[in-house]
Amino acid sequence: MKRAVEEVSGGGSYKAVANRYGINRTTFTNHVKEMKCKKIGRPTVLTMQEEEILVNTLVKLGEWGHGFDRLQLQRCVQDYVRRMDRSIHFIMDCLVQIGA
Repeated sequence: MKRAVEEVSGGGSYKAVANRYGINRTTFTNHVKEMKCKKIGRPTVLTMQEEEILVNTLVKLGEWGHGFDRLQLQRCVQDYVRRMDRSIHFIMDCLVQIGA
């Protein structure tokens, strides 16, 4: 990759250099221009800390014999998110569809 970048910097065409080294032209062009890809998907609703607390709590509840199924977990998260005044459309839609 380093040699390919040097060739383009020296005046070589992106297409020719990418073909010569067997690199995808778009990926190579983005690499040379130092373009970063946008994050894919929706932004997360819970912070990493909130997710960690939730996981630890669910594990402890499971150890005590109070496991959650998927629907109970969705309701729990939805309730928490509503109390924090955040929106979480994909879970609300899911719960409405299954009549929860």
